[in-house]
Amino acid sequence: MGMTPLVVLGLPSHSSLSDTLTFPETKALLAQNCRALMDSLHQNNAMAMPFFGAGSLLGVEQPGPHSSEIIVDTGLLRWCLEGGHIPLVCPIGETHDRRALRLDSAKVTTAITEALMPSKIIFLNTSGGLRDSSQKVLGKVNLPADLGLVNGLKGLGHKQQQQIQLIAQLLSHLPPESSAVITSAHTLLAELFSYKGAGTLFQSTERILRAKSLDEVDQDRLVTLINTAFGRTLRGDYLASLQPRLRSIYFSEGYNAAAIVTEESVLGSTPYLDKFVVSASKKGQGCGQALWECIRQDLHVLFWRSRITNPINPWFLPLYRLPLPLAYSPFCYPASDKRAARLINAHA
Repeated sequence: MGMTPLVVLGLPSHSSLSDTLTFPETKALLAQNCRALMDSLHQNNAMAMPFFGAGSLLGVEQPGPHSSEIIVDTGLLRWCLEGGHIPLVCPIGETHDRRALRLDSAKVTTAITEALMPSKIIFLNTSGGLRDSSQKVLGKVNLPADLGLVNGLKGLGHKQQQQIQLIAQLLSHLPPESSAVITSAHTLLAELFSYKGAGTLFQSTERILRAKSLDEVDQDRLVTLINTAFGRTLRGDYLASLQPRLRSIYFSEGYNAAAIVTEESVLGSTPYLDKFVVSASKKGQGCGQALWECIRQDLHVLFWRSRITNPINPWFLPLYRLPLPLAYSPFCYPASDKRAARLINAHA
């Protein structure tokens, strides 16, 4: 599958256990778990390389009770990965004077992430992804737009809150296509090999902005986005004709996605989705979903029309069943056509 995994081991989440263990006991427990994982991998024909003490891999600068800098030997890690081995890293570092220190596994993950720039980071636990108030697993979180919403979830534990902040920090320094997941070890295969996944997926998406007037947007960048996305040039008078009908423009900070909503008199001023575009470079990265969520939060009803052959229909049609009433016409009626108004009345 082209995946090159690396594992950072952690300690049990029960603070009463991890806080009372002495350093030798902690090191022995990590080594025991590391050996068990390595044996399991070997039984399944996977090659692994354990870093029990990790002194050769993880160095510690300026050690202190509350702060320290972790230095990762990236050459050693790359040598291990290029040799087809899975590194199993215990969070134990070593100072210049050869003193071994127990490290926070989250900080080790951060240091390795910054060194290797991975495409995906998976945080494994025993409970699975984040859950909403109805105890359903949140499938996707778009950052930074959804950060406040996720932090406001009831029942979040301290460790979950720390993981959310850590993920936001890591993804802000990784390429846009990188992602992070919180999921259960029991559902890891479903997470890796199914389209839907099994946990909570975090993706970086551009912030979505809203404008009420064309004067609030970069019109040249907006037109370029629409022309490129649709593969044809807008009419020269499009923006001028849009001005008296315009309700709002939703657009990403980098002008990689945009939606134009108008108010058509024939539709009784019902909001009409005039344009919805996402640049090819951002497709599959949650930009379109973030754009739609902003529209859904602002509007109670929306009219949309599309050709039957439009390739975006499979993405849009499931949205028709969401709480926002989306009156969909599979015909090419112009918005000014009275047949479109009859469709609106039928959905009212």
